Amino acid sequence: MVSAPRSPAPHVALTGATGYTGRAFLRRVAALPQSWRVTALVRSPLAQPPPFVRQVVGELPDELPEAFPPRDATVLVHLASEHRETDRARLQAVNVDGTRAVLDRLPPSVRSAVHGSSMSVYGQGAQEYVAESAPPAPATPLARTRLAAERLVLEAMRRRDGGAYMLRPRFLPGAEDPSFLALATALRAMPLRLAPDQVRLSVMDVDDYAEAIVRLVARAHNSALGGTAVRRVLNVAYRKPLTLRELFDIAPPPARAPVRLLPPQTVIRAAALLPGHRARRLATFLELATRSHWADVRALEHEIGSDLTAKSPAAVLRARRGEANER
Repeated sequence: MVSAPRSPAPHVALTGATGYTGRAFLRRVAALPQSWRVTALVRSPLAQPPPFVRQVVGELPDELPEAFPPRDATVLVHLASEHRETDRARLQAVNVDGTRAVLDRLPPSVRSAVHGSSMSVYGQGAQEYVAESAPPAPATPLARTRLAAERLVLEAMRRRDGGAYMLRPRFLPGAEDPSFLALATALRAMPLRLAPDQVRLSVMDVDDYAEAIVRLVARAHNSALGGTAVRRVLNVAYRKPLTLRELFDIAPPPARAPVRLLPPQTVIRAAALLPGHRARRLATFLELATRSHWADVRALEHEIGSDLTAKSPAAVLRARRGEANER
């Protein structure tokens, strides 16, 4: 029996290689049995780059070197983004203008793209099993630039009859970022009346997110080789949500239990009326942490299977905390 020929591996043009999700993506690519090529745009060189990575020094949007994207790249993985809401000009420059700059330079060989966006494009209100068909309602400057970047990528790939996946995760905890559990501890220390069994959150460990990206890159690449193109928005999370009570049970407890007197919505409204960035940050944090942000991931499962999404978010977080305690 003659085996089918193996498809050529993708050549990935990667932005955000030194960021949280970019590093996870490179770790996952390093474990693949078939070697991929990755050309990474970096602000400063990686200290110990994997052998399959070629680094190109530059920065979005104005310092994009001629060598990026490379002329023979086949897939764009766009993970670079600015998160700091204090600088709206910077959000626009990196997330929107930077995305446009990369897309304008794509060679004809790039026939697909995977773009890291966020569930924040659905808005700050409660989301119960929200599907990708829900109308976007971005309520923050960051969310608005994320949605704008999504639309740029989708339109660019539509014009070249290419494939595209827009990825919308919500919470991406991981070993390199313990802030998710720390924020849960901070929330438990606030004098808020909470309904922790009713708040459900979409979560995926960053390494599982990286695995999902790798699978989607391979799927998009092979589809392009086969002459087909799929352009989809995908929620990315485990199928089962994490309840706030489960999160509280896993996170380290606060030093002192507060007297729970204040309804969260009262604090959110008051913080939104106060001047200053810290008050706005508090309002945004409470909107995220005290309301459900739970996504339907059936579209993702259609693309990559359900073995990743079937994991228990509580079990994954407990395992991560156990690893941290061992260190």
